Amino acid sequence: MLHNAERLLATGHVRGAMTVEQVRDVLYAYLTPDLYAYLVLQAGWTVEQFGDFLYRGMRSQLLDPRP
Repeated sequence: MLHNAERLLATGHVRGAMTVEQVRDVLYAYLTPDLYAYLVLQAGWTVEQFGDFLYRGMRSQLLDPRP
């Protein structure tokens, strides 16, 4: 996740003054296999619902809201 965080920060689109460690941690929290296992395999979410959840959550947590 550190590599992904570094690449995301390099785009200049990350909100505020997030550190690479903070971005890494958000990515890990959303992309851990345990989250998929719980929401899709146990709670019955569809893959589409899960993908939408990831998209909306990571976008709001990581990306600058300005266009």
